[in-house]
Amino acid sequence: MRDPKDVCVSYYHHGRLIQGWRANFQNFSKVFLSEKIMFGSYWKHVLGFWEQRHRPNVLILTYEEMKKDLLSVIRRTAKFLNKELDEEKIPQLQKHLSFESMKLNRAVNQQDKIESRKKHKLVPEEGSFMRSGTSQNYKGEMSEELISKFDEWTKNSISGSSFMNDPTADLYLNTSHEAGPKI
Repeated sequence: MRDPKDVCVSYYHHGRLIQGWRANFQNFSKVFLSEKIMFGSYWKHVLGFWEQRHRPNVLILTYEEMKKDLLSVIRRTAKFLNKELDEEKIPQLQKHLSFESMKLNRAVNQQDKIESRKKHKLVPEEGSFMRSGTSQNYKGEMSEELISKFDEWTKNSISGSSFMNDPTADLYLNTSHEAGPKI
């Protein structure tokens, strides 16, 4: 899971870079909030898995917890998979799974695909597939008004679900907007 505001920003840049979308961010956000986006509604997808979280074969992780404490997420995932971790290899695994390492990996970063599309002028976006690797990046890209619309949409979407009572819901309904420049 990830804050849907960050998902929207990331998905927008992904679509421009990989798919060649030409929409501006304001129009893309409207489509995202209307749940008519490719792959469907963010919250219907997430809540479907959330309601299954107690099953023995479902592990829910958040992007935010991976960014905050990757080592704990690695340990939790290993435990979930009933795998023993070699303590000496954990630093190597942690480095391999870091955003910085993934950003430098041409395959993960889809660099060949992006370079080809740029060469043929099929995409309007500069950049890389792995962009910032941060949480709450939306604050630098969304207006205060758009953040409020997302928070209201989130509140309506999770209302009545067990997710509403989870601390993660509070994180995604952050009332400290501090919006930055609009895209």
